Amino acid sequence: VSLRRTIDEERHLIVSHGDFRDFFAAWESHVKIWDGLPDGLGSVMMRQALAVGVLHLSNAPRDLSFGLTIHLHTPPTNVFVTGHAADSAVTGRIYVDGVKQMESSRVYMQSQRPEHEPSLSVLEVHGFDILEFLESYYLNSEQRHARFFELAEEGGYLQVLSLPGADPALFSKLDRDSAAALLRQDLTVLEERTFFFQCGCTPQKMMTALHDIFGERPDELFQGDERVETSCPRCGRRWWVTREEFSDGTP
Repeated sequence: VSLRRTIDEERHLIVSHGDFRDFFAAWESHVKIWDGLPDGLGSVMMRQALAVGVLHLSNAPRDLSFGLTIHLHTPPTNVFVTGHAADSAVTGRIYVDGVKQMESSRVYMQSQRPEHEPSLSVLEVHGFDILEFLESYYLNSEQRHARFFELAEEGGYLQVLSLPGADPALFSKLDRDSAAALLRQDLTVLEERTFFFQCGCTPQKMMTALHDIFGERPDELFQGDERVETSCPRCGRRWWVTREEFSDGTP
């Protein structure tokens, strides 16, 4: 997705938007191979989560990585999205099987930067609108206003983000049409940047992860079988690992 970031210097706003159709197509192609497309609600939530993940990352420091988990109380569902600003890459998956039901729906946002302490924000939310969930995250955890909108054009998403000096009342008045109208104004372009649906998982990384967990306990991993199927927790891609490969440490 080609993301365009502009600044409204008069209103002290950052306006970011992009056409996510190709990005969503890459996600759909991926999940059709490994997991299968989720149901209607799951597909909507994944598209929203991937879009806000890209928009969030576009305004983050270039060395930041994040992991966003959204737990729905009913039906018990986990939506996971992660991204790395340095790679301009975002990936994610949805979990609907075997999800432990918490007391309420919650958002977990973990952020990491080199030479910084990792941060974790936890927020209780209601409903199913991930765009609203992230607006609440910005207000409560980053102490700044943000609005997210799905545009009338298919695949279009937009974020309006406050800068110091922005009028808080403006954000409560914004709707999709008034936010989209900002795109027609002569705003200063800050950046045009391409983001990719990309995980970066490899057989060797998965083997390393398995060794970290089961290195001294291979029988616990294989449970009498000669090979075991493993999947990437970030994107759902799967591999078969044999006992011999595990012993050698090479896929």
